[in-house]
Amino acid sequence: MKNVKVILIGVALCATVFANARIEALGGDATFWSGDRANAEFFPGALNDGNWLELGGVEGDPTASINWGDDAKWGFNFDSAGDHNWVDMSWAKNGMGLSIGFASESAAFGWDAECSDGTSADETACTDAEGDWTPGYEGADYSGFDLAWGKTMGFGDLGAGYKSLTEGDGGAETEMWVNWRGSMNIWVFDSAKANFSMTDDGDGTTGMNLGFDMFTHVTPADGVDILFGLGFDHSSTSIAAITNSATYTAFVEGVEGVEGADAVAASCTTGDDGAGGAWDGTEANCTDGYDAGSDAVEEVIAVEEVPEACDGSDGWTTGAATCDNSVAQIDGSSMTLPAAIIAVEAALADWATVRAFVTQDHQLSCDDDGTDCGIGNFTRAGFGVGFGWQAANGSSINLDMEVSNQLFVDPISTMAGWEAEDLATGAVTLSYTF
Repeated sequence: MKNVKVILIGVALCATVFANARIEALGGDATFWSGDRANAEFFPGALNDGNWLELGGVEGDPTASINWGDDAKWGFNFDSAGDHNWVDMSWAKNGMGLSIGFASESAAFGWDAECSDGTSADETACTDAEGDWTPGYEGADYSGFDLAWGKTMGFGDLGAGYKSLTEGDGGAETEMWVNWRGSMNIWVFDSAKANFSMTDDGDGTTGMNLGFDMFTHVTPADGVDILFGLGFDHSSTSIAAITNSATYTAFVEGVEGVEGADAVAASCTTGDDGAGGAWDGTEANCTDGYDAGSDAVEEVIAVEEVPEACDGSDGWTTGAATCDNSVAQIDGSSMTLPAAIIAVEAALADWATVRAFVTQDHQLSCDDDGTDCGIGNFTRAGFGVGFGWQAANGSSINLDMEVSNQLFVDPISTMAGWEAEDLATGAVTLSYTF
């Protein structure tokens, strides 16, 4: 992608979505910026827009993607944070794009953590010994697929996808989504976009999200682009009831440290069995002056075959006991109207770009299983910089990153390395377009 020299100011309503460092520094929603590569995830038809090599997550869990071709374009993607991915590739031609991924992993796959010195048992000891620590990985049974399709049509850009992933013996986690973006002349806006998704975690929890935004791009001067948008978002969630109860037997195995003549029986000054009869020997039937005797000294409780459902249960008693960790069904929903974003991207030079944003989402209504969650605003902000160099053949290399506001408060100290903080505080993306 060529060097971007624009100022972006937006008001929008959107869910948080995956994006590269440039998009993260502009609020996190790639679907407002049709020229950014991150659109390929939501509108696969965008795979037709160019050739690129991108390295994302440079700050932590690296990702890599490549997309190229003349008549038809082919793409391949790799993600170090998703090691159970087997295939993740794409194809695009004539305004249409298709991406497909498969997951494949077995529980037998994995390795133990280790230090290069061969002796250190944990990361701290390994670091102290100046060794290199390799984290362990516990394998799991994964299988599933992820399919997405999109095309640029006369009524706008369309994208749709379906994902199914099964882990272990659990049910399949599924997600279905549809996105649209196109022209729409309403009020002060000339464009609009909508999104709809449904999810199921395979264990009874389901969710739904619907969003709609109207927006426009204003260009008051060369190299300046102002985005303004308004919309709404509605989400709902349902967590299925969980039945988790069982019975088990617990008994007093013995009393430590008290034997023979030293043993003292429990006593009661005044008590009966609750029906006028003699005291039955329990504290519950003692009206006054109960003394546990030897039973007060380190009672040892033994439990026979505690069911998994009872693990962690409180209040064990002697004799037959029941534990119940069941959870009733929980339903919730929320409405956001509106959300606002102000994002600025401006070129400092041909090779440097500065970015910043502030968003504010207004929660208009919220219900958590019949309880009002309240009304109010959620506000967040972010900053970013980009560096780009363009070759004579039109190709370009770009480095984009999220940074802290300290860069703007004290730019000389921060960029010269005098401040304790790292320059990059979030996503870092390195890309090459050709």
